[in-house]
Amino acid sequence: DERDLVQKKTFTKWVNKHLIKVVQQRHLISDLFEDLRDGLNLITLLEVLSHRRFPRERGRMRCHMMQNVQTVLHYLNRKRIKYVNIRADEIVDGNPKLTLGLIWTFILHYQVGDVVVRGQPVTAAATDASIKEALLLWCQKMVEGYPGVKVKDFSRSWRDGLALLAILHRHRPDLVDFNRARRQPPRANLTSAFEIAEQVYGVTPLLDAEDVDVDDPDERSIITYVSFLYELFPDSTTGERSARENVSHHRRRRHRHLCYYRYFNFYFNN
Repeated sequence: DERDLVQKKTFTKWVNKHLIKVVQQRHLISDLFEDLRDGLNLITLLEVLSHRRFPRERGRMRCHMMQNVQTVLHYLNRKRIKYVNIRADEIVDGNPKLTLGLIWTFILHYQVGDVVVRGQPVTAAATDASIKEALLLWCQKMVEGYPGVKVKDFSRSWRDGLALLAILHRHRPDLVDFNRARRQPPRANLTSAFEIAEQVYGVTPLLDAEDVDVDDPDERSIITYVSFLYELFPDSTTGERSARENVSHHRRRRHRHLCYYRYFNFYFNN
């Protein structure tokens, strides 16, 4: 399934974006389904996201792998973070659908779950639908007033790249020639949006233009990427933040991540 391939690619980049804070480049994952089977990378990911330490089994036997994955699932249960019908043995066996489902659980809770619209935070117990609705409302607010841009979903509404450029233009109009973008082909707009977000704000390009310029873009991949933009401009629902404040906010976030990196790097190497 083409959408599963795009989702696998997106989720792999998302996982590595966090793992790179505490492991060396050569230890990043290359195959999402294979490299999470022993549970070690899952535990490391959970440690980075939750800022906690967890025990891990270093053995290579199946029982060790099962215990590592179960450690992760037990923590999710204890925190009442919802995941549906995922067992440790299915992750150890490299089940594609359920591995994607587990990473989606991480993304929903730790990446998208802090969406705030009209002063109402999305709680840990929130449903997939309520989180999407909250983020969609924010997107619609961001593109309001831009001709030809209607965000109705997290799939086809993003295909031409104009919604992404509109969000960036609203906060940094000096970076985007929106009138020109309306005359450009979708892949040119998508490439431009991904490059601006990466070069100016350090947003990891989880997707390529050809992943989005398709008949039915993958919803979960779009949500994951758009949530990065929400992280940059969260206060825009209640009042526009100036470009200078946005850059300052982003620098503070990078400083926090550097502190986490130093802490976990010390932990993993001692």
